[in-house]
Amino acid sequence: VRVLLDTGIHLYGWDDEKAEQVWQQHFTSEEALFQRELQRIKNWPAQVNSYVYGKFLVEAALDEIASAHPTYPIPRRHDLLFRGMALGAHGLHHIGLLLAEESDNEKG
Repeated sequence: VRVLLDTGIHLYGWDDEKAEQVWQQHFTSEEALFQRELQRIKNWPAQVNSYVYGKFLVEAALDEIASAHPTYPIPRRHDLLFRGMALGAHGLHHIGLLLAEESDNEKG
């Protein structure tokens, strides 16, 4: 719902009333939470969307690492993830390159 509100407010120019109508469709008894989130969304445009997209990239990269190296312990998987994150979103999109490098290092 936060992504929907962020997009509605900043892309489509929704006023507070429209945003609250949409919020109420999902959270009928959370007025205080709505007010807090509304201010947050207004103060930091696209932050919600960026967060959700980043979360998607991290989860996809972790899945790819786990598929490529199912026996790796979690700390080693996280090390690969952080190496990809050092390159930003581009690095997470191309985590497969790091995985190939990792496999080459294991062989050599």
